[in-house]
Amino acid sequence: MSLLSHPLILDIQERPSTSTPSVPAPPSASTVSSKTGFPRPKRRHPSAFKEQHASAGRSETSKADLLSEKAQIDAENKARIARMKPEDIETERKELIDTLGSGLVERLLKRANIEEHREVNTAEVQEKSVKEKTKEVKDSERLKRKGKEEESKKVRFAPGDKHDTEKSSSTRENETSSTSPASASALPSSTPSVHFPKPPTAPSLDPSDPSFLTSLHETYFPTLPHDPSKLSWMKPPSDPSSSPYSPSLTSLAPSSLRYSFNGTLLPPKTSNDLPVTLGLHHHANAPDSAGYTISELAILARSTVAAQRCVAYQTLGRILYRLGKGEFGEQDEQLYEALWKVVEREKVLEMLMAEAQEGVEEGDGHRSARTHALEALWLWRRGGGRKVRAN
Repeated sequence: MSLLSHPLILDIQERPSTSTPSVPAPPSASTVSSKTGFPRPKRRHPSAFKEQHASAGRSETSKADLLSEKAQIDAENKARIARMKPEDIETERKELIDTLGSGLVERLLKRANIEEHREVNTAEVQEKSVKEKTKEVKDSERLKRKGKEEESKKVRFAPGDKHDTEKSSSTRENETSSTSPASASALPSSTPSVHFPKPPTAPSLDPSDPSFLTSLHETYFPTLPHDPSKLSWMKPPSDPSSSPYSPSLTSLAPSSLRYSFNGTLLPPKTSNDLPVTLGLHHHANAPDSAGYTISELAILARSTVAAQRCVAYQTLGRILYRLGKGEFGEQDEQLYEALWKVVEREKVLEMLMAEAQEGVEEGDGHRSARTHALEALWLWRRGGGRKVRAN
């Protein structure tokens, strides 16, 4: 037989029903959830607060029941002991000690004494509170009676007795005048005045005083070590004529000539008259004279601080430009040659070239210092570019 002759899906066949279907009955009153037609609210578990409150009430009742039961047992035990003879009590005590041990019996007796002490304390506290309440009630009643007696004891004068009323009014005025604020202020006050400690006032120091540094150390730093030689550079020169750049000198060495930051030459009189606010004063051989010598600028150019090297390179470049242009004398003149000898002795051009060539290939070095060194070399070339001669 082939599969096509017996298909898997057949037609639906209805079977005849043996019973007739019945009509469903409407819901009865007992099955309806509520009379209004709305569903009844679900009964949820009580809150934790209610449960805690209920458990606290149950614990209080259980404590009360326990206390009453303990009191009943205690009364029964005391009545039983009262009926016993001393010999029976002694035998019972020996049996307890033999069976339980002396240590356990002692602990039980201590615990019983502690509980009795607590009960006595609670009773005392309650009795004390009752006594205090009764005392308060009695005090209040006594105050009320006293107030009524004072009201009944008031004295009233007759309306025709003017002399007594005038006398009483005058006595009241005298009493009020005796207790007036003026008289109260005249009395000495018993309360002491508030005292605040004041720090000791430091003496005023005069910076122009020759002993200013010593006074400063003694006043503010008495415990620190003191070396006056290290503070000598802060003192003004005692003799201005002893300065190596004094206007009273008839001749000066070329290495002691001083220059400004623009490279201009500063005569001794101008150098001593310039204010310190220009930044040209420093703590070298002549601290009271403004300006830098070529030797001092060469020392500053060897500094490890790049900013100091930049200032030295810039000033040296401007000096070399003015020197090449002939502002300090023409070529083959005595001052011109002497200044070039100072430049060659301090190796100024060698320092500028070394700074300009430092870090060109590797990319390291300080760029600002290198830029100022290149600028100084450019000014040297613009001024004439005299070659460095070998010693």
